[in-house]
Parts: sequence; C-alpha cells; structure tokens
Amino acid sequence: MDNPSFVVNLPAISVTAGTPVTVFTPPSGTSFTVWAVNVSLSVAGSVILKSGNTEFLRTPAMAAGYGLCMNVGHGTALSAVRGGASSKNVGDPLKIDATASGTVSGFLVVSVS
Repeated sequence: MDNPSFVVNLPAISVTAGTPVTVFTPPSGTSFTVWAVNVSLSVAGSVILKSGNTEFLRTPAMAAGYGLCMNVGHGTALSAVRGGASSKNVGDPLKIDATASGTVSGFLVVSVS
C-alpha cells in the first residue's frame, strides 16, 4: 500500500462544467492514488475527479459553498499496473470537473507510484 505523500491544493479553481481542468500530472512512468478529498463548489452541484478523461469519483450533490471531506480508505488505485481499468493509464493527469460551472476549492491527498 502506498503512503500519502503530498497535498494537491485547489485554490479557487474556475471550472466550466464539462471541461475538466488538470490539477496534477504524475512524473513520467508513474500513476497516482487519491487518499483523501476535501472540496467545495461555489454553486450547487457535484465535483468530479477524472483520471485523464475517465471519471473515477463524484461527490454527492452539494449546496453552493458547502464542502465535502472524505477519506478514500486505502486509496483508489488508478493505473493499469495495479489492475485499474485500461482507460486509467500510467501518466494520466488528475483532473477536476463539475456538474455546474463554478469555483472548486479545497485539497486532495495523493501519492504516486
């Protein structure tokens, strides 16, 4: 099991619904694991995490300005090397999207392997 290694800050990132924004790109030849999510959205809706262009986590619908903090347990493995779906490739960037255009704030705890 990987250990959490760093925090990816999400400092009021403007997101247009349906247009993912890259927030982290793992070093060449590696993949990432998300361990914890703490996010809020400035408008009512859900925040979506993607590996490349493949959705792997969606928050429940949140009221405008409210946040969600969740531990992803032992991490969500996102690479083919670890048995993930083939669309979750080594080197895929971590992206955020939303169901409604707004500002995403918070942080993600991730590791790479």
